[in-house]
Amino acid sequence: MKYLFLFLFSCSSFALFADNYEPKDVTELQAQYNLLIDLRNEESISEAIFEEKTTYLKGLATEKFKVDIEGLELQQIVPAQRIDWIGSAFYVISALLLLAILGPLLTLLLRPIVKLFRVLIDHKIVKIVLRAIRIFIKKTWEAIAYISLFLLLYFVPNEYSVLVASFALGSLVSYSIYHRKGKTKAIVYSTIGSWILTILWGGIAYFYDNSFVGFLAVSSFISSIGFAFYMDSGLIMIGFKKDNTPFVLRLTLITFTLTILSWLIFYTNYIPLLSALKPPLRVFEVGMTSLIPMVAFLGLFYINYIYRFKKNPIKKIVTESLALLAALSVLTIALVYGIGNMFWIGFLFTIWFSSDKYYWFVYKKVDFVWAGLILAALLAGTGYFIKTNLPMIMEHLRFLNL
Repeated sequence: MKYLFLFLFSCSSFALFADNYEPKDVTELQAQYNLLIDLRNEESISEAIFEEKTTYLKGLATEKFKVDIEGLELQQIVPAQRIDWIGSAFYVISALLLLAILGPLLTLLLRPIVKLFRVLIDHKIVKIVLRAIRIFIKKTWEAIAYISLFLLLYFVPNEYSVLVASFALGSLVSYSIYHRKGKTKAIVYSTIGSWILTILWGGIAYFYDNSFVGFLAVSSFISSIGFAFYMDSGLIMIGFKKDNTPFVLRLTLITFTLTILSWLIFYTNYIPLLSALKPPLRVFEVGMTSLIPMVAFLGLFYINYIYRFKKNPIKKIVTESLALLAALSVLTIALVYGIGNMFWIGFLFTIWFSSDKYYWFVYKKVDFVWAGLILAALLAGTGYFIKTNLPMIMEHLRFLNL
């Protein structure tokens, strides 16, 4: 029985190995590696095939998951990857702090030089030289800053330097674009800045294999097509740049299409042409499976759009039904294919949508007692379904590592 099971398991697995099926996470990578070892120990595969497949998996572990399966015990791979993520998070925070204190730091470092020049300031030649330097810096500091950042990327291409240079480029491009904008062209200049940062961050993410910069590139892209981010002290706002139905519909359609494309590219092999894009677009996966679905859901549930048809109940029902079906389809895709980012975004907005509909169609139509009773019944029914189907639910949610 053992050998029959091993044979059946190996047959199904070789179908995956035949075209170098790419594991979606470290757990799958570990399972494939364990299977290869078992097959070799059972002498079910040749040494040549074992070497070929393990070489592929080792390369994938290094390139995609940033771990070395030769230098780690197999049970250590997942913790090592998570610890590496923590290290990357510290890099991000440190790079942002460095950017924030850059101005005061330069002032602190240049203060002794300034004091020295003040001692010599009485000399006429020194005054002329200082004036020339001041004029030169004033006219060329932006160009020097751009050149310095690109030289940093070229000569010091490690993860931390890439993050520092990327954040600094974001601030520099924003300054270069926005301080020149006119009052009547603010939106145009904002769009131009977003497109420039999309290209710059996208190129850096691709050439330096940095997923966080890829996330920044995706955020800049959705900003360029009409989605807005705003942050102030104690306040964060997100939304659409224009408050009209055609604009929201267009942006929602674009982001919904990109959400489906993200699923097809990273999690299926249905369309070979799209599957070929998986390796070069890998650094953009997190942004494409989180930010883009978020914009699509916001568009689907946009209050002004959904409640625009007050005098036409048929249109209202049709549009809300389409919004719900689209949301459930994305949520189903995320569940079936184990796309964690997309699942949590879809889950959040589906709950929001359901709560909003309950408020408008139940709570505002009946008194508090009946509204509470209906809600209690719905919650009890949902709880019963969860408890009686817990094994099935956990099987579908296994990818979330709950």
